[in-house]
Amino acid sequence: MAFLEVINLTTAESLMEELKPWGKSFAVNEYIFRGHSDASYPLVPSALRVGTQLWHDFTENKAELNKRENSEVFQVLGEFSILAEFYKLADRRGLPVPVADSIRRWMVSDSMLHAALWLKIRQWIPDDLLEVAALAQHYGVPTSLLDWSYDPFTAAYFAAQISKRDKKKPENFCVWALNRSVLSTMSMLDLPLRFVTPHMAGNQNICAQSGLFTLWRRKDLLKETESISELFTQELAGRSPFKQVDRRGLDEHLKEAMEALMKQQGDDTGFDGMFNVFKKFVVPSSEKNNLIQLLNSAGLGASKIFPGYGGCATEVNDNRIPKIRLKPIDDQT
Repeated sequence: MAFLEVINLTTAESLMEELKPWGKSFAVNEYIFRGHSDASYPLVPSALRVGTQLWHDFTENKAELNKRENSEVFQVLGEFSILAEFYKLADRRGLPVPVADSIRRWMVSDSMLHAALWLKIRQWIPDDLLEVAALAQHYGVPTSLLDWSYDPFTAAYFAAQISKRDKKKPENFCVWALNRSVLSTMSMLDLPLRFVTPHMAGNQNICAQSGLFTLWRRKDLLKETESISELFTQELAGRSPFKQVDRRGLDEHLKEAMEALMKQQGDDTGFDGMFNVFKKFVVPSSEKNNLIQLLNSAGLGASKIFPGYGGCATEVNDNRIPKIRLKPIDDQT
């Protein structure tokens, strides 16, 4: 078995067949799933994608901060600021929010950037902000988390639905599968990978979507004797270079880290023949409407994934999109 197994498919039906929990192709219940509208997109969290704007338009020193967008600590400062802004707004509107002392103690501050400067952030995302980050990520705020689902059909729906709106008109969409069973048993090896499972009570969407998140945690951001405030001042003066932001995908991080661990244990054989960590099911974009209609007919469409009137309306509209199949299934190669 390869670390990453790519399965190229030609039809929506074949994807449904591969992903069914009672199938024999692989142990579906041992994996978690994520849909991509473009199969070429890497497994990079939204906050780490090039071009993501983390800083508020009125942030002091915004121009200087943007010049240092590849600085690890400045990246963390931006992520903290946007999380804190989300938290403050939600709290002020009376919405339930998780306990997060590192934000709440600074709630009266006008600038969350100033608050962040005095935090002792040694790793990102710290434990006390994981629930906040999961909530923010679920509602579209850029974070270092990646969305996954225990349900392969939910991931398939997102891949097809978002593919319909992708202006780039990608050639293929895909469903990623991550072997959580293998990785959870390797937790004693101190990999930076964290599985984040938020509380589902009170959040109908994440419950309906069987959602969870992964985090590739960045460690050793500061030494015990350092403060962000001091380094921030030195960096603005051009005297304190920080570690650069690593924008690689989760698959690249995992492969590198696991190979390094195996070498430490004297094993240079690599992954082949051991186990799959990732599977990637690739499907032509011409099949996206067919896939959505198959999911709808199985009761796995928008009305299930988005409980409420909006989900029902989306599914009604989805049912009126014509199937697009350029040639009969039997003729496809």
